[in-house]
Amino acid sequence: MVYEPKAGFIGTAQGINIRRFDTNGASTDWIAKNQAEAAINDQLNTMDGRYVPTVLNVPKYETRDAQGLPQEKTPVFNDGDAGKTPASPSTTNPVKFVKADGTTTDDTRVPALSNGQEIGRFEVEPSTGKITFKPNKNFVGTVDPVSVQMLDGKGIPHQAVYQPKVTPVRPSAQDASSEGIQGAVQTGQLTFNPGNNRVPIDSKKLPTFDNGSQTKTLAGVGTYQVDNQGLVTFTPLLTYTGRPAAETIKRVDVNGTEVTATYQADVKAAAPSATNAETSGIQGQVQQGKVSFIEGSAQVNGQKQTVVFPAGSTPLFDNGSTVKEVPTVGKFEVDEDGNVTFTPEKQFKGLTPEIRITRTDTNGSTATAIYKATVTAVTPTGTNITSTGKARPSTDR
Repeated sequence: MVYEPKAGFIGTAQGINIRRFDTNGASTDWIAKNQAEAAINDQLNTMDGRYVPTVLNVPKYETRDAQGLPQEKTPVFNDGDAGKTPASPSTTNPVKFVKADGTTTDDTRVPALSNGQEIGRFEVEPSTGKITFKPNKNFVGTVDPVSVQMLDGKGIPHQAVYQPKVTPVRPSAQDASSEGIQGAVQTGQLTFNPGNNRVPIDSKKLPTFDNGSQTKTLAGVGTYQVDNQGLVTFTPLLTYTGRPAAETIKRVDVNGTEVTATYQADVKAAAPSATNAETSGIQGQVQQGKVSFIEGSAQVNGQKQTVVFPAGSTPLFDNGSTVKEVPTVGKFEVDEDGNVTFTPEKQFKGLTPEIRITRTDTNGSTATAIYKATVTAVTPTGTNITSTGKARPSTDR
Protein backbone atom coordinates (compact mmCIF):
# COMPACT_ATOMS: atom_id res chain seq x y z
CA MET A 1 0.00 0.00 0.00
CA VAL A 2 1.14 3.51 -0.77
CA TYR A 3 -0.46 6.44 1.01
CA GLU A 4 0.04 9.97 -0.25
CA PRO A 5 -1.33 12.43 2.31
CA LYS A 6 -2.38 15.90 1.32
CA ALA A 7 0.11 18.62 1.98
CA GLY A 8 -0.14 19.84 5.53
CA PHE A 9 -2.02 16.79 6.84
CA ILE A 10 -0.79 15.55 10.23
CA GLY A 11 -2.40 12.82 12.28
CA THR A 12 -4.08 9.44 11.78
CA ALA A 13 -6.10 8.88 8.62
CA GLN A 14 -9.50 7.10 8.61
CA GLY A 15 -7.92 4.10 7.01
CA ILE A 16 -9.27 1.69 4.41
CA ASN A 17 -10.55 -1.91 4.38
CA ILE A 18 -8.93 -4.37 2.03
CA ARG A 19 -10.71 -7.50 0.76
CA ARG A 20 -9.04 -10.16 -1.36
CA PHE A 21 -10.48 -13.04 -3.41
CA ASP A 22 -8.84 -16.31 -4.30
CA THR A 23 -9.23 -18.19 -7.59
CA ASN A 24 -12.23 -20.07 -6.23
CA GLY A 25 -14.05 -16.82 -5.62
CA ALA A 26 -13.74 -17.07 -1.82
CA SER A 27 -12.95 -13.80 -0.07
CA THR A 28 -11.67 -12.56 3.23
CA ASP A 29 -15.23 -11.62 4.18
CA TRP A 30 -15.67 -14.32 6.79
CA ILE A 31 -15.44 -14.91 10.51
CA ALA A 32 -14.59 -18.02 12.45
CA LYS A 33 -17.41 -19.92 14.08
CA ASN A 34 -17.59 -19.59 17.80
CA GLN A 35 -14.80 -17.01 17.47
CA ALA A 36 -12.24 -19.78 17.24
CA GLU A 37 -10.05 -17.32 15.41
CA ALA A 38 -10.03 -13.59 16.15
CA ALA A 39 -11.25 -11.22 13.48
CA ILE A 40 -8.57 -9.15 11.78
CA ASN A 41 -10.70 -6.18 10.74
CA ASP A 42 -11.99 -4.47 13.88
CA GLN A 43 -14.25 -2.22 11.79
CA LEU A 44 -16.02 -4.95 9.81
CA ASN A 45 -15.36 -7.75 12.29
CA THR A 46 -14.08 -9.92 9.43
CA MET A 47 -10.85 -11.26 8.11
CA ASP A 48 -10.57 -8.36 5.68
CA GLY A 49 -7.39 -6.37 5.88
CA ARG A 50 -7.30 -2.81 7.21
CA TYR A 51 -4.69 -0.08 6.59
CA VAL A 52 -4.62 2.97 8.86
CA PRO A 53 -1.68 5.33 8.20
CA THR A 54 -0.49 7.92 10.69
CA VAL A 55 1.30 11.06 9.52
CA LEU A 56 3.64 12.34 12.18
CA ASN A 57 4.50 15.98 12.61
CA VAL A 58 8.28 15.57 12.45
CA PRO A 59 10.16 18.61 13.75
CA LYS A 60 13.29 19.59 11.87
CA TYR A 61 16.41 20.85 13.60
CA GLU A 62 19.27 22.66 11.90
CA THR A 63 22.73 23.77 12.95
CA ARG A 64 25.47 25.68 11.16
CA ASP A 65 29.17 25.86 11.90
CA ALA A 66 32.60 26.25 10.35
CA GLN A 67 34.37 23.75 8.14
CA GLY A 68 35.95 20.82 9.91
CA LEU A 69 34.19 21.35 13.25
CA PRO A 70 31.74 18.86 14.78
CA GLN A 71 28.14 19.95 15.29
CA GLU A 72 25.53 18.51 17.62
CA LYS A 73 21.85 18.79 18.42
CA THR A 74 19.52 17.13 20.93
CA PRO A 75 16.02 17.03 19.43
CA VAL A 76 12.82 17.34 21.44
CA PHE A 77 10.35 14.55 20.70
CA ASN A 78 7.08 16.51 20.99
CA ASP A 79 5.86 15.89 17.44
CA GLY A 80 6.38 19.57 16.68
CA ASP A 81 3.85 20.70 19.30
CA ALA A 82 5.47 23.07 21.79
CA GLY A 83 2.51 22.67 24.16
CA LYS A 84 2.82 18.92 24.27
CA THR A 85 4.83 17.07 26.89
CA PRO A 86 7.72 15.55 24.98
CA ALA A 87 8.61 11.91 25.08
CA SER A 88 11.82 11.28 26.98
CA PRO A 89 14.50 8.96 25.58
CA SER A 90 16.01 6.40 27.93
CA THR A 91 17.88 3.14 27.84
CA THR A 92 14.51 1.36 27.58
CA ASN A 93 13.17 3.86 25.03
CA PRO A 94 16.26 4.56 22.96
CA VAL A 95 16.61 6.92 20.02
CA LYS A 96 17.60 5.21 16.78
CA PHE A 97 18.49 6.31 13.29
CA VAL A 98 15.86 5.78 10.61
CA LYS A 99 17.04 4.12 7.42
CA ALA A 100 15.97 5.08 3.92
CA ASP A 101 13.33 2.33 3.90
CA GLY A 102 11.69 3.75 7.01
CA THR A 103 12.90 1.09 9.40
CA THR A 104 15.20 1.85 12.32
CA THR A 105 18.72 0.57 12.95
CA ASP A 106 20.54 -0.21 16.17
CA ASP A 107 23.75 1.25 14.72
CA THR A 108 24.72 4.37 16.63
CA ARG A 109 26.90 5.57 13.74
CA VAL A 110 25.72 6.10 10.18
CA PRO A 111 27.32 7.79 7.19
CA ALA A 112 26.51 11.45 6.62
CA LEU A 113 25.71 12.23 2.99
CA SER A 114 25.49 15.29 0.77
CA ASN A 115 23.85 14.78 -2.60
CA GLY A 116 24.31 11.09 -2.01
CA GLN A 117 28.08 11.32 -1.39
CA GLU A 118 29.57 10.38 1.97
CA ILE A 119 31.05 13.47 3.64
CA GLY A 120 31.31 12.44 7.30
CA ARG A 121 29.23 10.60 9.86
CA PHE A 122 26.38 11.00 12.33
CA GLU A 123 26.48 9.57 15.84
CA VAL A 124 23.60 9.30 18.29
CA GLU A 125 23.44 8.73 22.04
CA PRO A 126 20.43 6.39 22.35
CA SER A 127 19.63 7.26 25.95
CA THR A 128 19.58 11.05 25.40
CA GLY A 129 18.90 11.48 21.70
CA LYS A 130 21.90 13.80 21.20
CA ILE A 131 23.06 13.70 17.57
CA THR A 132 26.65 14.58 16.66
CA PHE A 133 27.75 15.35 13.12
CA LYS A 134 31.44 14.88 12.34
CA PRO A 135 32.25 16.23 8.88
CA ASN A 136 35.19 15.38 6.67
CA LYS A 137 37.76 18.18 6.89
CA ASN A 138 37.32 19.20 3.26
CA PHE A 139 33.51 19.33 3.21
CA VAL A 140 31.48 22.51 2.93
CA GLY A 141 27.79 22.82 2.11
CA THR A 142 24.46 21.38 3.23
CA VAL A 143 24.22 17.84 4.58
CA ASP A 144 21.38 15.53 3.58
CA PRO A 145 18.99 15.39 6.57
CA VAL A 146 19.04 12.41 8.90
CA SER A 147 15.98 11.08 10.74
CA VAL A 148 15.82 9.62 14.24
CA GLN A 149 12.96 7.90 16.05
CA MET A 150 12.00 6.70 19.48
CA LEU A 151 9.05 4.75 20.82
CA ASP A 152 7.44 6.03 23.99
CA GLY A 153 6.17 3.81 26.78
CA LYS A 154 2.96 3.16 24.82
CA GLY A 155 4.84 2.13 21.72
CA ILE A 156 3.93 5.34 19.88
CA PRO A 157 6.70 6.50 17.51
CA HIS A 158 8.13 10.00 17.68
CA GLN A 159 10.54 11.28 15.08
CA ALA A 160 12.85 14.24 14.45
CA VAL A 161 14.96 15.36 11.52
CA TYR A 162 18.40 16.92 11.82
CA GLN A 163 20.22 18.80 9.05
CA PRO A 164 23.59 20.54 9.64
CA LYS A 165 25.25 23.03 7.31
CA VAL A 166 28.99 23.64 6.99
CA THR A 167 30.39 27.06 6.10
CA PRO A 168 33.81 27.32 4.40
CA VAL A 169 36.94 28.38 6.28
CA ARG A 170 39.54 30.12 4.14
CA PRO A 171 42.91 31.00 5.73
CA SER A 172 44.70 34.10 4.43
CA ALA A 173 48.29 35.31 4.18
CA GLN A 174 50.35 38.49 3.85
CA ASP A 175 53.19 38.60 1.35
CA ALA A 176 56.65 39.99 2.09
CA SER A 177 59.39 41.72 0.14
CA SER A 178 62.88 43.01 0.84
CA GLU A 179 65.78 44.74 -0.86
CA GLY A 180 69.48 44.66 -0.19
CA ILE A 181 72.82 45.55 -1.65
CA GLN A 182 74.65 43.07 -3.85
CA GLY A 183 75.98 40.14 -1.83
CA ALA A 184 73.95 40.89 1.31
CA VAL A 185 71.57 38.40 2.94
CA GLN A 186 67.92 39.52 2.95
CA THR A 187 64.91 38.46 5.02
CA GLY A 188 61.15 38.86 4.82
CA GLN A 189 58.43 37.85 7.30
CA LEU A 190 55.37 36.12 5.87
CA THR A 191 52.15 35.99 7.90
CA PHE A 192 49.61 33.17 7.72
CA ASN A 193 46.20 33.80 9.32
CA PRO A 194 43.52 31.21 10.17
CA GLY A 195 40.13 31.67 8.56
CA ASN A 196 38.56 30.87 11.93
CA ASN A 197 40.21 30.94 15.33
CA ARG A 198 38.91 27.44 16.01
CA VAL A 199 40.53 26.22 12.80
CA PRO A 200 44.18 27.26 13.30
CA ILE A 201 47.09 26.97 10.93
CA ASP A 202 48.50 23.46 11.33
CA SER A 203 51.67 23.80 13.40
CA LYS A 204 52.66 20.24 12.49
CA LYS A 205 52.75 21.06 8.78
CA LEU A 206 55.68 23.40 8.15
CA PRO A 207 55.73 26.09 5.46
CA THR A 208 57.31 24.94 2.21
CA PHE A 209 58.29 26.24 -1.21
CA ASP A 210 56.77 24.84 -4.39
CA ASN A 211 59.36 22.05 -4.31
CA GLY A 212 57.88 20.73 -1.05
CA SER A 213 60.97 21.71 0.94
CA GLN A 214 61.91 24.52 3.32
CA THR A 215 64.96 25.25 1.15
CA LYS A 216 65.08 26.21 -2.51
CA THR A 217 68.18 26.97 -4.58
CA LEU A 218 68.03 28.71 -7.95
CA ALA A 219 71.01 28.39 -10.26
CA GLY A 220 72.58 31.75 -10.95
CA VAL A 221 70.46 33.48 -8.29
CA GLY A 222 70.91 32.11 -4.76
CA THR A 223 69.26 30.13 -1.98
CA TYR A 224 65.95 30.67 -0.16
CA GLN A 225 65.07 29.24 3.25
CA VAL A 226 61.85 29.54 5.26
CA ASP A 227 61.63 28.74 8.96
CA ASN A 228 58.70 27.41 10.96
CA GLN A 229 57.41 30.93 11.67
CA GLY A 230 57.38 31.98 8.01
CA LEU A 231 60.60 34.01 8.04
CA VAL A 232 62.22 33.79 4.60
CA THR A 233 66.00 34.20 4.30
CA PHE A 234 67.47 34.86 0.86
CA THR A 235 71.21 34.44 0.31
CA PRO A 236 72.02 35.70 -3.17
CA LEU A 237 75.08 34.68 -5.11
CA LEU A 238 77.74 37.35 -4.75
CA THR A 239 77.57 38.01 -8.46
CA TYR A 240 73.77 38.24 -8.72
CA THR A 241 71.93 41.53 -9.11
CA GLY A 242 68.34 42.25 -10.06
CA ARG A 243 64.82 41.26 -9.11
CA PRO A 244 64.25 37.50 -9.29
CA ALA A 245 60.81 35.99 -9.74
CA ALA A 246 58.75 35.98 -6.54
CA GLU A 247 58.82 32.72 -4.59
CA THR A 248 55.60 31.08 -3.35
CA ILE A 249 55.41 29.56 0.13
CA LYS A 250 52.52 27.30 1.19
CA ARG A 251 50.92 26.40 4.51
CA VAL A 252 47.76 24.51 5.48
CA ASP A 253 45.27 24.81 8.30
CA VAL A 254 44.13 21.83 10.39
CA ASN A 255 41.47 21.12 7.76
CA GLY A 256 44.17 20.76 5.14
CA THR A 257 43.06 23.91 3.33
CA GLU A 258 46.04 25.48 1.57
CA VAL A 259 47.07 29.12 1.73
CA THR A 260 50.02 30.69 -0.09
CA ALA A 261 52.11 33.82 0.27
CA THR A 262 54.85 35.22 -1.93
CA TYR A 263 58.28 36.61 -1.12
CA GLN A 264 59.94 39.11 -3.47
CA ALA A 265 63.63 39.96 -3.19
CA ASP A 266 65.49 42.79 -4.91
CA VAL A 267 69.29 42.87 -5.14
CA LYS A 268 70.78 46.30 -5.86
CA ALA A 269 73.92 46.28 -8.01
CA ALA A 270 77.02 47.78 -6.36
CA ALA A 271 80.01 47.31 -8.63
CA PRO A 272 83.29 49.07 -7.79
CA SER A 273 84.78 51.56 -10.26
CA ALA A 274 88.20 53.06 -10.98
CA THR A 275 89.83 56.17 -12.46
CA ASN A 276 92.86 56.00 -14.75
CA ALA A 277 96.13 57.91 -14.49
CA GLU A 278 98.74 59.22 -16.92
CA THR A 279 102.15 60.75 -16.24
CA SER A 280 105.03 62.10 -18.30
CA GLY A 281 108.73 62.73 -17.73
CA ILE A 282 112.10 62.83 -19.42
CA GLN A 283 114.13 59.85 -20.36
CA GLY A 284 115.56 58.03 -17.37
CA GLN A 285 113.40 59.91 -14.86
CA VAL A 286 111.23 58.06 -12.32
CA GLN A 287 107.52 58.95 -12.68
CA GLN A 288 104.69 58.72 -10.14
CA GLY A 289 100.94 58.71 -10.65
CA LYS A 290 97.86 57.58 -8.77
CA VAL A 291 94.91 55.43 -9.83
CA SER A 292 91.74 55.52 -7.69
CA PHE A 293 89.33 52.73 -6.76
CA ILE A 294 85.80 53.56 -5.59
CA GLU A 295 83.76 51.07 -3.58
CA GLY A 296 80.44 50.06 -5.10
CA SER A 297 77.33 51.50 -3.43
CA ALA A 298 73.55 51.53 -3.79
CA GLN A 299 70.47 53.04 -2.17
CA VAL A 300 68.74 50.44 -0.01
CA ASN A 301 65.49 51.44 1.66
CA GLY A 302 66.50 55.06 1.23
CA GLN A 303 69.94 54.62 2.78
CA LYS A 304 73.31 54.40 1.03
CA GLN A 305 75.09 51.10 1.52
CA THR A 306 78.57 50.16 0.34
CA VAL A 307 80.40 46.98 -0.63
CA VAL A 308 83.90 47.46 0.78
CA PHE A 309 87.28 46.26 -0.38
CA PRO A 310 88.74 43.61 1.94
CA ALA A 311 90.82 45.00 4.77
CA GLY A 312 94.52 44.91 3.97
CA SER A 313 93.96 44.30 0.26
CA THR A 314 96.00 46.16 -2.38
CA PRO A 315 95.58 46.87 -6.06
CA LEU A 316 97.34 44.36 -8.30
CA PHE A 317 98.77 44.26 -11.79
CA ASP A 318 97.56 41.64 -14.25
CA ASN A 319 100.30 39.32 -13.06
CA GLY A 320 98.68 39.19 -9.61
CA SER A 321 101.51 41.16 -8.02
CA THR A 322 102.16 44.72 -6.89
CA VAL A 323 105.23 44.79 -9.13
CA LYS A 324 105.33 44.40 -12.91
CA GLU A 325 108.38 44.58 -15.15
CA VAL A 326 108.06 45.13 -18.89
CA PRO A 327 111.21 44.28 -20.84
CA THR A 328 112.89 47.30 -22.54
CA VAL A 329 110.27 49.57 -20.90
CA GLY A 330 110.80 49.53 -17.18
CA LYS A 331 109.40 48.57 -13.81
CA PHE A 332 105.95 49.48 -12.41
CA GLU A 333 105.02 49.35 -8.74
CA VAL A 334 101.71 50.06 -6.97
CA ASP A 335 100.97 50.48 -3.26
CA GLU A 336 97.77 49.96 -1.22
CA ASP A 337 96.60 53.51 -1.95
CA GLY A 338 96.93 53.17 -5.71
CA ASN A 339 100.17 55.16 -6.02
CA VAL A 340 102.04 53.95 -9.11
CA THR A 341 105.81 54.32 -9.48
CA PHE A 342 107.32 53.86 -12.93
CA THR A 343 111.07 53.44 -13.25
CA PRO A 344 111.86 53.44 -16.99
CA GLU A 345 114.80 51.72 -18.59
CA LYS A 346 117.57 54.26 -19.32
CA GLN A 347 117.20 53.87 -23.06
CA PHE A 348 113.37 53.80 -23.14
CA LYS A 349 111.49 56.73 -24.62
CA GLY A 350 107.95 57.17 -25.91
CA LEU A 351 104.54 55.89 -24.67
CA THR A 352 104.36 52.85 -22.40
CA PRO A 353 101.83 50.06 -22.99
CA GLU A 354 98.57 50.38 -21.04
CA ILE A 355 99.23 48.93 -17.63
CA ARG A 356 96.10 47.39 -16.07
CA ILE A 357 95.67 47.55 -12.32
CA THR A 358 92.73 45.83 -10.59
CA ARG A 359 91.13 45.75 -7.17
CA THR A 360 88.47 43.27 -5.99
CA ASP A 361 85.74 43.89 -3.38
CA THR A 362 84.25 41.44 -0.88
CA ASN A 363 81.71 40.25 -3.49
CA GLY A 364 84.51 39.33 -5.88
CA SER A 365 83.62 42.21 -8.22
CA THR A 366 86.66 43.77 -9.82
CA ALA A 367 87.41 47.33 -10.95
CA THR A 368 90.19 48.01 -13.45
CA ALA A 369 92.27 51.18 -13.82
CA ILE A 370 94.77 51.92 -16.59
CA TYR A 371 98.09 53.64 -16.07
CA LYS A 372 100.12 55.09 -18.96
CA ALA A 373 103.39 57.02 -18.97
CA THR A 374 105.12 59.11 -21.60
CA VAL A 375 108.91 59.32 -21.63
CA THR A 376 110.45 62.22 -23.52
CA ALA A 377 113.79 61.51 -25.15
CA VAL A 378 116.88 63.38 -23.91
CA THR A 379 119.71 63.94 -26.50
CA PRO A 380 122.98 65.45 -25.25
CA THR A 381 124.44 68.34 -27.39
CA GLY A 382 127.87 70.14 -27.51
CA THR A 383 129.25 73.62 -28.49
CA ASN A 384 132.39 74.07 -30.65
CA ILE A 385 135.14 76.44 -29.32
CA THR A 386 137.92 78.28 -31.33
CA SER A 387 140.89 80.26 -29.98
CA THR A 388 143.90 82.38 -31.22
CA GLY A 389 147.30 83.24 -29.66
CA LYS A 390 150.97 84.53 -30.25
CA ALA A 391 154.11 82.44 -30.32
CA ARG A 392 156.19 82.73 -27.26
CA PRO A 393 159.70 84.35 -27.77
CA SER A 394 162.61 81.95 -27.50
CA THR A 395 164.92 82.35 -24.52
CA ASP A 396 167.80 80.30 -25.93
CA ARG A 397 171.05 82.10 -26.34
